[in-house]
Amino acid sequence: MVDATGGLTAILREEGLALIAGGAVAVVTLAAGAGSRWTQGAGVVKALHPFAKLAGRHRSFLEVHLAKNRRVARLAGAAIPHVITTSHLTDTAITSWLRAHGTAAADVPVQVSPGRAIGLRTIPMERDSGSRGKRHRTRFWTSRPRRSGRAWRPP
Repeated sequence: MVDATGGLTAILREEGLALIAGGAVAVVTLAAGAGSRWTQGAGVVKALHPFAKLAGRHRSFLEVHLAKNRRVARLAGAAIPHVITTSHLTDTAITSWLRAHGTAAADVPVQVSPGRAIGLRTIPMERDSGSRGKRHRTRFWTSRPRRSGRAWRPP
């Protein structure tokens, strides 16, 4: 791992381009979120939401990520595979966008990886109590039996 915030040395840059040219590099864009906090509750597909005006029009995260992939691929002289992870909330919109805007990804080998499961943490953590150092009993819906053998039911 290299901290590139201050730029790269010529040697590191050439090594990176050689790895890309040799097929040892891929890009992964995590695009499973709906961005409801980021868009003040609009609940749009965050990866497709136009967030910045570039070259005279607003661009989405996905457009920017694909454009960066294309630019670096041209420098390396080789295509860089691009995997876009989606969820049940974003898969249809993203795959539809990719079909409709084929020119945006024409020179980038894109693979969509749809999420197949929804994760939900059901094990209570101390931080869930909202206080530091104090122990509070937190109740969660569960279908697992408690030690008494009965599942907890709301009062």
